Amino acid sequence: MLTLALAWGAARTRVVPVEVSVVRGMVYVQQGESSYRFEVRKPETDVQMVGQPGDPGWQVRFGRRGLEPFVIDASMVDAHEFVAKAAGVPPLPVSLSAGQCAAGRRSRARPRGWCARRRRC
Repeated sequence: MLTLALAWGAARTRVVPVEVSVVRGMVYVQQGESSYRFEVRKPETDVQMVGQPGDPGWQVRFGRRGLEPFVIDASMVDAHEFVAKAAGVPPLPVSLSAGQCAAGRRSRARPRGWCARRRRC
């Protein structure tokens, strides 16, 4: 009986790994058997950031209709990297000159900040 109670308690306190990725304005979360996605570029998506990246207690809360908000915190992701990716700010090398994008192409006929592949740089 004690073994059964310990097994039940261990199963209830099991830590489920969480994988978070950001691709083209979508936040994908895989938590055990469950998966979630949140489109952060749509204005109607309910997203709240509590604190600033690096602060203790930093969180990003994604509102869900009829459910508790899904919370991403510093134990799941690198806060600075997550916020930069979710905001659509690509990390660019410092050595780029004006008019040159991360792909190494010069933007001649396009507005400043656009490369030959029509990607925002």
